[in-house]
Amino acid sequence: MHAGPRGVRVQAMNADGSLEDDFVIAGQGRLVHLCNAPSPGATSSLAIAEHLVATALERVR
Repeated sequence: MHAGPRGVRVQAMNADGSLEDDFVIAGQGRLVHLCNAPSPGATSSLAIAEHLVATALERVR
């Protein structure tokens, strides 16, 4: 048996200790934060970006 590759997977955790399985978009005032971007975060990055921009524009109006 051979050891496999190692890595770090960052994932948001809820207050109850469970892992957040979906995108978490939060913020306050003019700030918008993407707090969790699980797979397929990279493949849907353009759609996420469009949503973040739309959200940011709504907050500055």
